Amino acid sequence: MKHSFILSLLLLASIYSTAQTGQININRIEQMPNLPSDFLVRNWHKVALDYDQFVFDTTRQGQYLPFSRLGMLGQFNYPDNRPIFLDTYVGSSWHHQQAEAINLMPAVIGASLVGIDKSNQNGMNYVAALKDFFNLKNGQNVYLNNYFASSGSDWWYDLMPNVYFYQLKWLYPDEAPEFEYQYSEVAERWLGCVYALGGNTKPWQIPNMNYRAFNLITGKPLSTGVPEPEASGAIAWLLLQAYFTTHQEEFRQGAELAMEFLDGLTSNPSYELQLSYGVTAAAAMNAIVGTNYNLTKMLSWCFDRGNLRGWGANVGKWGEVEVNGLIGEVNENEGYAFVMNGFQQAGALTPLAKYDKRYARTLGKWLANLASSSRYFYWNALPSDYQDSYSWASQYDTSACIPYEALKSTWQGKSPFARGDAIAGGWAATNLSLYSGSSVGYLGAMIKRTSVDQILAFDLNQTDFLVKDSIPAFLLYNPNDSNLTCSFDLPSGNWKVYESLTETFFPEVISGSFTLNIPADEACLIRLYPASETCTIEGNHLVCNGKIIDYQYHYNFSKKLRIKALESEPNPVEKNASFRVWVKADQIPEGVVPVYFWNFNGTQITTLVDSTHLKTPSQTGLYVLTLKVQAGDQWAEDSLRIEVVDWIPKPPLIDSISVSKFYCNPLEKITLEIWADTTGSGPYNFSWTSSAGQISFSNNIAEFVAPSAEQIVSITGKITNSLGLSSTKSIEILVRDTLHHSAQPLIWYPFDTSDSNAVTNKFHATSIGTIKAPDARNIENKAKRFISNSDLIYTENEPELDFSYPLTLSCWIYPEKIYQEHYIISHGSWQERFKLSLLSDHHLRLTVNTTSGIFDLDSKNPIPLEQYTHVTGIYTGFSLEIYINGKLDNFMSCSGNLNPTSHPLTLGRMNEIETKYSFWGRIDEFKLWNDALSLSEVKNLPFIWFSLADGQKLHVYPTLLRKGESIKISGIEAGSEVKLYSVFGQVVGINLQINPGETSNVRFPAYIRTGMYLLRCNQPSKGTEVVKIVIY
Repeated sequence: MKHSFILSLLLLASIYSTAQTGQININRIEQMPNLPSDFLVRNWHKVALDYDQFVFDTTRQGQYLPFSRLGMLGQFNYPDNRPIFLDTYVGSSWHHQQAEAINLMPAVIGASLVGIDKSNQNGMNYVAALKDFFNLKNGQNVYLNNYFASSGSDWWYDLMPNVYFYQLKWLYPDEAPEFEYQYSEVAERWLGCVYALGGNTKPWQIPNMNYRAFNLITGKPLSTGVPEPEASGAIAWLLLQAYFTTHQEEFRQGAELAMEFLDGLTSNPSYELQLSYGVTAAAAMNAIVGTNYNLTKMLSWCFDRGNLRGWGANVGKWGEVEVNGLIGEVNENEGYAFVMNGFQQAGALTPLAKYDKRYARTLGKWLANLASSSRYFYWNALPSDYQDSYSWASQYDTSACIPYEALKSTWQGKSPFARGDAIAGGWAATNLSLYSGSSVGYLGAMIKRTSVDQILAFDLNQTDFLVKDSIPAFLLYNPNDSNLTCSFDLPSGNWKVYESLTETFFPEVISGSFTLNIPADEACLIRLYPASETCTIEGNHLVCNGKIIDYQYHYNFSKKLRIKALESEPNPVEKNASFRVWVKADQIPEGVVPVYFWNFNGTQITTLVDSTHLKTPSQTGLYVLTLKVQAGDQWAEDSLRIEVVDWIPKPPLIDSISVSKFYCNPLEKITLEIWADTTGSGPYNFSWTSSAGQISFSNNIAEFVAPSAEQIVSITGKITNSLGLSSTKSIEILVRDTLHHSAQPLIWYPFDTSDSNAVTNKFHATSIGTIKAPDARNIENKAKRFISNSDLIYTENEPELDFSYPLTLSCWIYPEKIYQEHYIISHGSWQERFKLSLLSDHHLRLTVNTTSGIFDLDSKNPIPLEQYTHVTGIYTGFSLEIYINGKLDNFMSCSGNLNPTSHPLTLGRMNEIETKYSFWGRIDEFKLWNDALSLSEVKNLPFIWFSLADGQKLHVYPTLLRKGESIKISGIEAGSEVKLYSVFGQVVGINLQINPGETSNVRFPAYIRTGMYLLRCNQPSKGTEVVKIVIY
């Protein structure tokens, strides 16, 4: 039987030409060799098994080991869950404190793909534990990269955890009871994003998704930074899977809206990873839904160098090493490939060959190159001096299962060089990357060995998370310059064979193994179907027992007229009322004007436009609107149920909640009031709840008593009518001790005469390029001015500046240009620790990077140009706070320890290297505390200056003294008021006995705290004068 099968394929070879019939090439892949000169494929399946055994072994001993641990019960979002922590790199600076979804989730998925049951491994259910990445407590209600994170900074980090969750649930559909709710909520949230960005079906309107990110809480996109339009593809992938799973049409429509944005782009949108998921979703939509997206364009984007980040597929040799197919930065003189991106792109794109067989050969060629070249990310594939963490890897990773994050084309004169960004960034002691190695199972699961080393069989079903396919599918590519015969093992069972590219059925029943001959530089796409079944043709599809085994049988890529949306507004509709309907037809032949036939309640209307108005009958009930579209000789039909009612009850709507104050002391009382529109809602009642403290109410007015502990309290007001229709609105109250006395600042740069720290003999700053300028009092040469992107003030980092929290920073700013994001203050930026910046819309943004995630807080009020404004940012450990001119402007909840950084503290720039986000204007009186200033202390900050105006008459000596010593004060006239203040503007309660017109001795008691104080004298004829005093 096998011999006759081989003969049949050899006869078929005659129909092939030098280019395989029916195949479409991707130009970048064609630049790769068919067979790399150093072709060698690791056993990636075994690498994945070894990796899982290594990183999840909590008993491992040695330097930087073990990598993983369990957290406390109920630590984050679910009280019954113990979260998993897994280091991002070997030797992480935050050992056992890291938990990234882009690391943990693909690790569990990849291990599952190679056969490990992660729901019950050594008594641990890793699958269910991952539910904590669903950010429930903070209201994000999607999967994010940390257990407590916020959306809106980077689509990559916001979307990929949700893609991984959908993959996880695909493999373990019922492993956690919360999965069902999470699944639908993820789809609803990202569908809402599509509509918030302008997507609509009433009428059909494509969203604008050319942004960096989207904040799911504020409903606003991020327009600064490098945009990630490819995220539209990841969102389309999510919504398409939701549609295939739930059959809810709104998810299909959302997927089409997002995909139409991606398909409509005219330049390569590649950023990192999300595009490849979108391209496979586009192929599946073309094959199943009936769309007609430009796959050649989009698939080429996955490999061509994109302009946004220079991302694409590398080709050729680095040194003597073939790096063809590795994904990463592609530059003219150097490349920088990242192993995770190759693994993930392979997992995402491989199923595409099923949905559009024209790309089978080109994908097979790329996958073969990638499978060979990826070994160079591991320590056992390069000389010891061509990598930067050989010593640890060779000692502890004996199976070579943990890769380097990246491969650099040339580093320190050596090519290639295995490294990464962790050591340089101060994130870890090595560049060996767990988040990169966690995706190896995607590649390991899809590769099957054949009897010929150079021919691999790629399982097209293993990483297909869109359509459950029980019909085995294998892609094989022969990279040799001659025909080769190979065999590979089959799944158990008796099978018949269909070869998709030649559309050939073979009648023989086979089992055990399978032998075939493949012509040189060509591919085969093998589908196995049960020997007892027969195949039928349904439209473009070849179907076996309800399963599609060829989506374009007879290479039929023709598209039929279809209706992708039929909508009405409103629905339900009151009787005897007018309502509007819209239709959106697709695949209308070019040059043909469609005709629309509307039929509702026995009335037919014909239009040449895709919208009309209809009227409801006088009787209530369910009615059916039927719509037929004719375009040439093609017809499409759809229907929509319209509910006609006597009247539509209106829910009461809360317009706003007013509050006596948005911040208060512990145990303080505040009053709140609901303002609502109750027109047409009928009888109603109010209710109030709070997350802490006590609340009592009478109708729409409530009295809230704050809790005794500092925190942010959420208060929710609700109005409900007699029909159960309701509306809710929540506000947050900042509970802070406004009388708290803070510690001395770590840093105070007055910039009056130097860059020195005024409060201690350390943490002195260095200025590069700045010039002197007037301060907020218009006193000359008392502030720093930044006039170019090379200007910088920096303070070398020291362990004392890498505190965990709390944090307060303040300064005067005078922006002269605002045209993008401009960094005012940064310590490791948002990527590592914190920063305060000005956005292009003139609002402040305070960002902290903590062990719980990355948090952004934007000011409510804009910062004016060419005007001094005093700004303060505070991170308490539970809240982020922004103050403008001493007044609270905005706040939000967040948590975690500030992550450390190796970068210096910088003013006017992101860091000492990056110049892109430089500040243009003046900065003055910068202060930094390892403390959270109280609101009263912040209020006084704009009035505290290090030096005074010219003409001072007050004389004080000494100004530097020990506790218990005295000072001499002279130059004070009768009727003067003299007080001693802390640097926060608080009066210090000591007795100042002053004799006007004489020299007075004032002794400071021994109990007074060390630090800086301000002696303030208000004299009738001389005005106010202030002298700085330091007690040590």
